[in-house]
Amino acid sequence: MNRDTEAKTPRPSWHAGIESFRVLAAFAIILIHAKYFVNQPPFTYHSYAYLFMDCFNRFSVPFYFLTAGYFFYGSCEKGNSPGRVFRRTAGKLLLLYAAWTVIYAAVPRDIVGGIQQQGIVQGLLSGGSDQIHRSWWRFRSHPLYYLFESTSIHLWFLPALLCGLGLLTLFVKARAERYLLPAAILLYLFGMAASSYKSTALGIHLPFLFDGKDGPFTSTLHVAVGWMFAKHNVRVSLNKALLLVLAGYGLCLMENLAVRPFLSEPLPLNVAASHVLLGAAMFLTALALPEAGKAHAARLGPYTLGIYLAQFLAGNLIWRLYVYFPPAAWEIFFPVLIFCVSAAAVMALSKTRAAWLVSRVRKNA
Repeated sequence: MNRDTEAKTPRPSWHAGIESFRVLAAFAIILIHAKYFVNQPPFTYHSYAYLFMDCFNRFSVPFYFLTAGYFFYGSCEKGNSPGRVFRRTAGKLLLLYAAWTVIYAAVPRDIVGGIQQQGIVQGLLSGGSDQIHRSWWRFRSHPLYYLFESTSIHLWFLPALLCGLGLLTLFVKARAERYLLPAAILLYLFGMAASSYKSTALGIHLPFLFDGKDGPFTSTLHVAVGWMFAKHNVRVSLNKALLLVLAGYGLCLMENLAVRPFLSEPLPLNVAASHVLLGAAMFLTALALPEAGKAHAARLGPYTLGIYLAQFLAGNLIWRLYVYFPPAAWEIFFPVLIFCVSAAAVMALSKTRAAWLVSRVRKNA
C-alpha cells in the first residue's frame, strides 16, 4: 500500500476508473430500487437468494460519498480553501434538492395510467394535484423526516452529502482532522442503530419519525474516508483491492445473516457496518484501474448524478410495459430500461438550458 503523507502531485479531477465505477454504481442503485426478481421464486424480497444478489449492490451509495470526499480534497489541494469549495458545492446541492423535491412533489406517480384513463391534460392535472396534496400532507405530518427524505425515497442522498461535506469542512477548518474519523464512526453507529438495527437489542427508538441513514449519520464516514484516501494517496494493487471486495461482500452476507433473525422483517440491511469496507474496497479497485472503460463507460460518468435523480421518473413512465414481457424477462429488462431511459433523457437535457438539473456538482473553483 502506498501512503504518502504529503501528496506530491494534485489529485486528478478526472479518473477513468472512478468514472466507470460511477456508472456501475448508478446501475447498482437502480437494481436496489427496482427490486429485481422479487416476484420470481426463489428470488423473493425476503429470500436468501435475493440477499446474495442485493449485497453486492450495496457498495453503490458509499462509493458516491467516497468519491465526493476524494475530489473535495483534490479541489482544496489546488489552493482553494475548504470553506470556499464547500460553499460552492452546497449552493449547487441545495438548488438540486429544491428543484427535484418540487418535481417529485408534482409529477404523478402513474403518469401513463392517468393519461390512459383521463387523457393527457386531465390525467396530468389530476395526478399532479393528488401528488402535491399527498406530498404536502406527509411533510406536515412528519416535517423533520421529510426535510431529509424529501418527496422521493432516493433524494435523501443530496442533504446527506451536504451534511457530510459540511462536517468535513468544519473539522478541517478547525484543524481537528484527527478527530474526524472517530466522530464519523460514532455518527455511523448511531445511524445504524436508528435505521437497519432499530428492531434489534442494539436499536435506538427515537420519539419522532427519523431514518438513521439521513443527514450526517452515514454520509460523514464515507466522505471522510474518501478525503483520507486522497490526502494520504492511498493505493493498493488490483489483486489486493479485489480481495478486499470479496471480504466486504462476505462480511455483508454474514452481517445480514447474523442480524436477520432479530429484525421485525427479514429485509436486506440498508445501513450496515460491512458497507463501509465494501464501498472502500470498490473505490480502491477503481483507483487500481485508471484506464478502465476510458473509451466508453467512463464517458457516461458525468451523467450519473442526473441518472440517479431521474431514475424514478423513468421507472414511472415505463413500468406498464411489463404486460409485453414474460415475467422473468421483465425482471431483467426493467432496471436496464430505467437506466437507458434515464441516461438518454439526461444526455438530451444536458444540451439545453435546463442542464443544471442533471449536471454534476463541480467542486473546482
